[in-house]
Amino acid sequence: NLNKYYSSKYNYEIIIPDGFKKQQANRSNIDYKVVNPDGTNLLVNVSDRVSEEYNITAHDYTKEFLEKSYKQYTPDIKVTKGEKTYIDNNKAFLIHYVLPSKSLKAIEIYFFKGNKAFVLTATTKTSKFNNYENIFLETFKSLNFK
Repeated sequence: NLNKYYSSKYNYEIIIPDGFKKQQANRSNIDYKVVNPDGTNLLVNVSDRVSEEYNITAHDYTKEFLEKSYKQYTPDIKVTKGEKTYIDNNKAFLIHYVLPSKSLKAIEIYFFKGNKAFVLTATTKTSKFNNYENIFLETFKSLNFK
């Protein structure tokens, strides 16, 4: 009884968690967006790799590097966890972060596939994060390329 989304543009499939509905994204590079009635959402952002990204893998990222780059735009962000992992056999980097000013907590995972950079983001209210963390991780792990 699993709903799946297939991206014909980028040739991947991902499971849509129960209770989430596909929604049109209002930002460029968002290929997939699903939202739960409580505002919890999951996004798949796909962009072209920039030249310096061809010299690295996602395993070269660090918690400190991502936090520093985020703080330029979101000063109150706090990256609480960072780890190397894999998505569909692609090296990936997973982070957890909080945005205290908005009472939000999120998980993001970065990886490269060919000439594209993928960022999967799952965000919910801090108070609901424990209810969603495993759903977020299972959804991320469900992504596979056809």
